[in-house]
Amino acid sequence: MGSEGPLSPAQRSGRTGRRAGPTETRDDIIRAARRLFGERGYDGTTLRAIATEANVDAALIHHFFGSKQRVFTATVDELFEKVAMPSGPRVEAGERLVREFLRIWEEPDTGDALRAIFSSSLSHGEAARLFGEIVMVRLVGPTVAEARPPDPHLCLEILSSQLVGTALLRYIVLSGPLTDSNSLVRSMGRYFQGFLDGQIRAADFPRATP
Repeated sequence: MGSEGPLSPAQRSGRTGRRAGPTETRDDIIRAARRLFGERGYDGTTLRAIATEANVDAALIHHFFGSKQRVFTATVDELFEKVAMPSGPRVEAGERLVREFLRIWEEPDTGDALRAIFSSSLSHGEAARLFGEIVMVRLVGPTVAEARPPDPHLCLEILSSQLVGTALLRYIVLSGPLTDSNSLVRSMGRYFQGFLDGQIRAADFPRATP
């Protein structure tokens, strides 16, 4: 028999059969980006490195996402797609929001990746901002839309910032007072409920003077 020639990238990676389709290629890019953002941080991760890790041409990343910022957003957004807010009494919406937030940080298939990416994003202002926006849109937004508080924008900003701050203290800094899940759900849940019910409003916050 003659020489079969060098192996293709697909053969070297162990893939056989039909050529990967668009969905599979996009998923490969997301998985590669998740690893690199977690290990190298936002600044240390390049589109070229993601392409190499995913075994794809860099042009495909531009095709699917267009920029590193959009790759980062899609990577974090995919983790928060697993949010499954349970239904229940309106007066318990605050506690449900906090409980679901803690769950996705503690589930094995999402928690490790979230902690790694969040920790690495803290040194880059844009990445940290994008992370907070995804928490706002994916998790807090639906709860606020259902509750329809008098100050929805204030509610979105306060609740999202509180959740991100809690993630920082609980999962990165490992603050002792925040390690008790039940008490955290109760205390934060009551505070959140005040915003959702309109008991805490923008007028309660002093405005900065010029």
